[in-house]
Amino acid sequence: MRYVMFSFTSKAATLSSHLHSHIINQNNSCTSYTTVKSELPPHLIKLNIPLKEQVKEVFHNVDAIIFISACAIAVRSIAPYLESKTTDPAVIVIDELGQYAISLLSGHIGGGNELTKYVAGFIGATPIISTATDLNNLFAVDVFATKNNMYMDNMTLAKQVSSELLNHKEVGVNTDFPINSQLPKQLVLVSDNPQAQLQTELPIQSQNRLSMRTPNEYPLGISITLDEHSSPFDRTLHLIPRIITLGIGCKKDTPMEVIESRVQHTLAEHHISIHAVKQVASIDLKVNEIGLLDFCQKYDLPFIVHSAKELSSLTGDFTPSSFVKSVTGIDNVCERAALYLEPTGTILIRKTAANGVTIAAVICPYDVVF
Repeated sequence: MRYVMFSFTSKAATLSSHLHSHIINQNNSCTSYTTVKSELPPHLIKLNIPLKEQVKEVFHNVDAIIFISACAIAVRSIAPYLESKTTDPAVIVIDELGQYAISLLSGHIGGGNELTKYVAGFIGATPIISTATDLNNLFAVDVFATKNNMYMDNMTLAKQVSSELLNHKEVGVNTDFPINSQLPKQLVLVSDNPQAQLQTELPIQSQNRLSMRTPNEYPLGISITLDEHSSPFDRTLHLIPRIITLGIGCKKDTPMEVIESRVQHTLAEHHISIHAVKQVASIDLKVNEIGLLDFCQKYDLPFIVHSAKELSSLTGDFTPSSFVKSVTGIDNVCERAALYLEPTGTILIRKTAANGVTIAAVICPYDVVF
């Protein structure tokens, strides 16, 4: 993770230096600014521009900002740059004596609450958490989605889920994947499929809250699925696990728009959301293919390439092409690349080809754990 810290007094700077050492020792990056005029403690950098300008520069480029200061300093510094709880970094505030650590911003999706507890534990402070679901020990859907690398499609519905739980109401859960943990209280597993029991690896007991009633009896519910157009509830919050690896091959200089169109079409045919894709794989001949690079950049997807030798080392049933072999040295790029990158996965979409683009998809094993 990427951290930035700010301190403004000698005591705060000493605490910042101590915390900085711990952060970087955990394989994170950290930049620590201070305004103290005396000799700087280890790791600290003199803040040479106005605080608001420095905060503006780092705000959307880091995972967390830690102020060792009064809360008011932090609030005034970050206020102009707040955009959304889905994109803002975690912000925590620690007093200069290290007595309290306060989760100020992005406590759930940004991980601020977890970070606050972690930092408080390290420095011996009392963590201050104010989010209602945490205080009432209730399921927090945004934390669940973040921890399980899921795309959450509607923040308004996410807030409604939390509101229902806080008002002691039940919320339905429909899943296309096995569940191998107990459901949190007030969540009810529902299905209109009479074989719903097969969706869970657990024995069906009362504490699992499996309801054979239909999702229609729950006006608001959560659907854990790859299909964002499947809406079993009147108001369906889709949680889409990022478990799909795409293997893509293409002719040289294929435009990004063509690649994007083919990907969208292929996924739609199989009822898979683009938000389920976690990475893209190809052969190293495509390492500088502009269309592929632009596509991955647009959707914020890692692009990983492998050599023909590496891809040819895979054994199994792949869709061969003599033309592809004459160009790349292997009989198949897209299926092999996806499976090489996700070796425990299963080919979900076999090679499809159109407009100079070949696409395959591999799905990794996935269970729902609450």
